[in-house]
Amino acid sequence: MLLDQKMGLGEAYMAGDWSAHPDPKELLKLLIRAKKQHKRSRSRKPSLLTICLSLLGETALNLIRKAVNTYRYLQHRIRDNTLSQSAKNIEDHYDLGNDMFRMFLDPSMTYSCALFQGTSLLMEGLGGYHLTYFAEPLQPVEQVDFKVLEEAQHRKMDTLIDMLNPSSSDKVLEIGCGWGAFAIKTVKRSKCEWTGLTISHEQLDWARQKVEEAGLEDKICLRYQDYRLSTGQYDKVISIEMIEAVGQAFLPQYFQ
Repeated sequence: MLLDQKMGLGEAYMAGDWSAHPDPKELLKLLIRAKKQHKRSRSRKPSLLTICLSLLGETALNLIRKAVNTYRYLQHRIRDNTLSQSAKNIEDHYDLGNDMFRMFLDPSMTYSCALFQGTSLLMEGLGGYHLTYFAEPLQPVEQVDFKVLEEAQHRKMDTLIDMLNPSSSDKVLEIGCGWGAFAIKTVKRSKCEWTGLTISHEQLDWARQKVEEAGLEDKICLRYQDYRLSTGQYDKVISIEMIEAVGQAFLPQYFQ
């Protein structure tokens, strides 16, 4: 909280470092009122001692924050998504084990955002798709209902398949194929040829098994391969919520 005033309070709550009874919301209201009161009190002329102590405190905090931010920046640079580091970054997250991801994903093991009921989608042609979402109030879910999530994920996949509009003669490349659900669903609908790339061993093993169970080995080829090493010609390319795994410095190469 001392080093990151904007995020620190929430992060500390998530870590279980503080709690409030009966409701954290009441504490937040109190903090907001205190902040407003502080702003009003600053209009009064402070004493010289108060000014000196305030300057010393702010200077010390700024020095500490700069040191921490520099350390975080260096950590981030060390983990840049270079060709050699990307696999390690993915392994640290996705190779934690499929059993863990099964605990909170729907049966299709789709990790990207779902499209829930109450959200309408407007698509316009003319040089591409312009997506506009009109969110309507959703009914509150009283308990965990994975059926709702599963339906929303399939709704999302159906929407993307309609946008991709593959034909049976198309060769499609999917960068970041995940656990294979989108590839299987699309090929079942369109009979196209599909190549999927991932650099997660856990994902690849799961996805290949699902492709085999679906009897689509002749249509779907899944590879352990970085997108930068991919060769070949394709009619269409799709990549779903992959940007965050690319890294800003590598976006030009990714879109090439």
